[in-house]
Amino acid sequence: MRRSGTRILGPSLTIALAALGLAACAQPGQGPASAPVAQLTAPAPKQTAILRPAPSPESLVGKSPAAIERALGTPAFEGRDGDARIWRYSAETCSLLVIFYEDEAGEPKSAYLDARKPQGGEAQMGACLSDVVNTPPA
Repeated sequence: MRRSGTRILGPSLTIALAALGLAACAQPGQGPASAPVAQLTAPAPKQTAILRPAPSPESLVGKSPAAIERALGTPAFEGRDGDARIWRYSAETCSLLVIFYEDEAGEPKSAYLDARKPQGGEAQMGACLSDVVNTPPA
């Protein structure tokens, strides 16, 4: 036996279609059709932070403490070891050490940079510099 043009819908689909039909007939001010616009719109996308470009390691060698502070901000730690003056910058992924020695004129100049992972070992310098310049001050 063949049916022509007639289709039998399952009970769930029939109920869903009936509910849609009733919702379309709702009076203004009643039902979901009158929900506030704020509930019907998608949430605003999260704004992403704009990252500052990191200086190259080469651009930081031979600089005064004031120039390093302008480029990287205030260090988390300042110390001395013999003739060396050591600044440490802390970020989530690394610690950056800037080591200063006095030049011929007796002025401190950055002579060496070292990037370290928090758990120990060498960190990738470029990534560490980027993390340092984009870490908010404590």
